[in-house]
Amino acid sequence: MIDKIKVMFVCSGNGCRSRMAAGLARHIGGDRFEFYSAGLDTVEIDPRAAVVMAELGLDISGEKPEPVDPELMQRMDYVITLCEVAEEGCPDTPDSVARLYWPFPNPSEAEGTEAEIMGQFREIRDGIKLKLQEFLDGFPKSNG
Repeated sequence: MIDKIKVMFVCSGNGCRSRMAAGLARHIGGDRFEFYSAGLDTVEIDPRAAVVMAELGLDISGEKPEPVDPELMQRMDYVITLCEVAEEGCPDTPDSVARLYWPFPNPSEAEGTEAEIMGQFREIRDGIKLKLQEFLDGFPKSNG
């Protein structure tokens, strides 16, 4: 059995970006990977994040907030921070853990009409999906 590639997505609160990233990753990454999400703080999932993920047929509504677990982080192959707060506040990792920084604004802080706010959530979701696809395309396909 081949070890799965372990990836943790980290954002400030684990309420939007890291949850969307992990949900998308689980859907498109296949069984070669294990995906985790965490926040420096933990906040409940933003209902709008669940709505825009459901638009793609992905249910993240029942997930619970997870704080960054420094021990678990040490066992990752990749830690991907999704905002400046996470990039600056994320615990140190050993050299064996690749750190990537994919900065995305927090859609929970978007302002405007409900339609404009939902547009921001979709834009962030789609941006994460694109970045994730580029990342996953860098790995050889499994033969199984």
